[in-house]
Amino acid sequence: MKYTKLISVLILVVLTLNSCKKDDDTDASRSDGATTYSEIEKEILRLTNEHRKTLEKPDLVMNEILWKGAGEHTQYMINKGKIGHDNFSERLVKLIEELGSGGGRAENVAKGQRTAKAVVDAWLDSQGHRENIEGDFTIIGIAAIKDANGNYYYTQIFVRQ
Repeated sequence: MKYTKLISVLILVVLTLNSCKKDDDTDASRSDGATTYSEIEKEILRLTNEHRKTLEKPDLVMNEILWKGAGEHTQYMINKGKIGHDNFSERLVKLIEELGSGGGRAENVAKGQRTAKAVVDAWLDSQGHRENIEGDFTIIGIAAIKDANGNYYYTQIFVRQ
C-alpha cells in the first residue's frame, strides 16, 4: 500500500512536469497550425549553420517570434501562389517590435525544392541569398510549409540582436 501511494505520487509529479515542460524547440502555435519546428525546418537550420561554420561564423539560433513570422509569410505566399518579399519592411518592423530589439535583417524565400539540402543549396547558389546566410545575424526564423499540391514554400528571416 505504501509503495502504491508513492508510485501514484511519482506518476502525478511526472505527468505534471511533462504537461508544463516547454518543448526544447518551441511550444508556440503558428498560423499554419504548427506547434513545433518541423524536421525539415530543423534540417535547414542545421545545414545553414554547417555552411556558416566553414566561414567561422557563429551559429544562428532559431527564434520563436521569427519562426512564427516566417510561417505567416510562407502561408501568404502559398495563398498568392507565388514567392516574393511582399510587405517585407512592414513585416520586419512588426517582428522587431515583438522581439524588443534588432539590428540588421534579411529574408530568403523559395518554392518547390523537395528537401532541406536542395533549398539550402539553391540559396547558396544565389549571391544575394548566400550573403544573407553568411551575414552578420544572430537569430533566424525558418518556415517550410507544403501547399495543397504538396509543394514546399520556404522562408528564412534573419535578424541581428
